[in-house]
Amino acid sequence: RVPARSRLDPVDMPRLLPQMIVYDVGDAAEDVVFRLVGTGITRRWGFDPTGRACARVLGGEDGRDFAAAILRAARDSAGLRMVRRHERASGAVDEIEVCALPVWHEVRGVAQVMSVSAPVRLDRRHTDAASDPIVTRTPATQHVFALDTEPDESEPA
Repeated sequence: RVPARSRLDPVDMPRLLPQMIVYDVGDAAEDVVFRLVGTGITRRWGFDPTGRACARVLGGEDGRDFAAAILRAARDSAGLRMVRRHERASGAVDEIEVCALPVWHEVRGVAQVMSVSAPVRLDRRHTDAASDPIVTRTPATQHVFALDTEPDESEPA
């Protein structure tokens, strides 16, 4: 059991929305797709990956591993917290914290994962994502945590 997507509508979280990603999750890591990508993310990355496969966008082994972690979060009904290192063409290195939670989109009948990210440390050497793109993304830390999936007794079923 995971929370219903209707209970975690991104529109209801205006402060988080620019740093949010919603992934559609299929049967395999290759099927994890960017469904919604906040403007803060697209600005930091220098492009909008909406509608594209996560593993392909991120590329290489890290892309496959990241998509597999998102898939596991959805399948295992687990939360995921990680810190990722983004190295830019200039050599600048940013550290980004990501927290991801699985949800079930009742209307579309698909598993999704919603994530919010925030910079832990931004290297001051770069100023523009378009002229200083991210060339490698690597995990620094990763923790999986259990979700409390018991119904809240105070709410009607």
